[in-house]
Amino acid sequence: MFKRLAVIPLLVGAVFLAALLAFWAPNPGEAAKVGGGDITYKDVKGTYKGVKAEKPVLFSHASHQKAGEKCTPCHVKVFKLKKGSAKKTGKFNMVSMEAGKFCGSCHNGKKSFSVKVKASCNKCHK
Repeated sequence: MFKRLAVIPLLVGAVFLAALLAFWAPNPGEAAKVGGGDITYKDVKGTYKGVKAEKPVLFSHASHQKAGEKCTPCHVKVFKLKKGSAKKTGKFNMVSMEAGKFCGSCHNGKKSFSVKVKASCNKCHK
């Protein structure tokens, strides 16, 4: 009888551990979020005289990863890991990028194509 009672705390502990692991284990959908996916900036306002609005910008994390980029050069040095944080600065625009901020810190014509070259506009604005 006492041997059976000794097993009960082990069973309770095993059930508790299983419940704990099930609660904190990553969901299958979480793996898809690693890498960031694509981000579309739809409300792109023109920042040049006479330009009312630009086509939306499509940022692809995958294309940057294929080019050999890691996450840390951009996050958190250039961009915070909080959705919408760049836009909230009010300075996430072409003028800032041409000055070497945000995307322009790499897209400067040295490391990658330049945001200043008009022929490159369609690489981001789609």
